[in-house]
Amino acid sequence: MKNEETLNDTLNENQTYQKVSKVIKSKPLHELLCIIARNKGVLLMRLNPSVVNTSQLALIEEELKLLPSQKIDAIDLEDYLFGVLTFIDEQNRHNALVSFKKIGQKFSISRVTTAKRLNILEEKGLIFIKKHGKSKTVHISEKGKTLLHRRKII
Repeated sequence: MKNEETLNDTLNENQTYQKVSKVIKSKPLHELLCIIARNKGVLLMRLNPSVVNTSQLALIEEELKLLPSQKIDAIDLEDYLFGVLTFIDEQNRHNALVSFKKIGQKFSISRVTTAKRLNILEEKGLIFIKKHGKSKTVHISEKGKTLLHRRKII
């Protein structure tokens, strides 16, 4: 986690190209991709074809493929579910606990309706629910964050 904080600090502080390049070169590509996805960033790579052979290019292309948990093209989400997912994301980003009751109050829906909507989101892999004794808290998954990010761009 400390390495990730160092990378985030470097990338967020308008550092020189040389400093950013040095930090990026010190990390394996898969670690960079995880950090970039977690922070809703974008990786732009410029490759000189004369210095990369075919097998190296194939390795880079394979490494840059989306993980199964990040593939979201086939997910259809109704607006009412999108609203719930957005609310969960906003609350999670502010480190607020999101309970079934809080969601029900926000959208003026019953406990049964809340549970049904959360069940749909959980089945699609967009959220996960943690149980703490009798209470349950709702958290957005990486797949859910990716969906929200892509939908904001479109």
